[in-house]
Amino acid sequence: MTPPDPIDCLVIGAGPAGLATAIYLARFRRRFEVIDDGNSRAAWIPVSHNLAGFTNGISGKNLLSRMRSHAKKYGAAITRGSIVKLAKETGGWFVATGADGRVIRASTVMLATGVIDDEPALPQLRQAVRRGLIRHRRICDGYEVIDNKVGVIGSITISEARWTVSLWPATSPAAWIRSSSRWGKRPSPPPQSTTG
Repeated sequence: MTPPDPIDCLVIGAGPAGLATAIYLARFRRRFEVIDDGNSRAAWIPVSHNLAGFTNGISGKNLLSRMRSHAKKYGAAITRGSIVKLAKETGGWFVATGADGRVIRASTVMLATGVIDDEPALPQLRQAVRRGLIRHRRICDGYEVIDNKVGVIGSITISEARWTVSLWPATSPAAWIRSSSRWGKRPSPPPQSTTG
């Protein structure tokens, strides 16, 4: 079986970083493909004021929809799926294998898979995040809690928790809740690249 012709870039993930990459690659007329499993953490964001041009804020779902439309306007191919193996051939090409068995060869790979939060086992956690009751990132989400009392939960020190809240001067700490261990089972690590 003849290996597929290599593309210029394989983008793994279609959150904000992957879609921004797709927009540029499409505008530069590169041969590329975006593979996305449809589980962008950005979709959880109820509203963010952390993006230039959206002075009244924008929801994560709306942002992703706009970015996806923007990328497709320039011809970006965004495929639903996941990559289960990524390796580098002797000749320098990356070889990615999809969960469906499809093989993609590319000269470059953009890993835009985002992060997986280490979350506490709280009831209705995802709904609480979508409603803005639980925030994950002190830089991106901090503005949204200014002038409110907050609790800081995590496996961090009291000084780290104080620093977190100090980023927003009008915010008062209501509680520090420190976990001495991880919340639960960690997700499997992403595929490792190997050299041939």
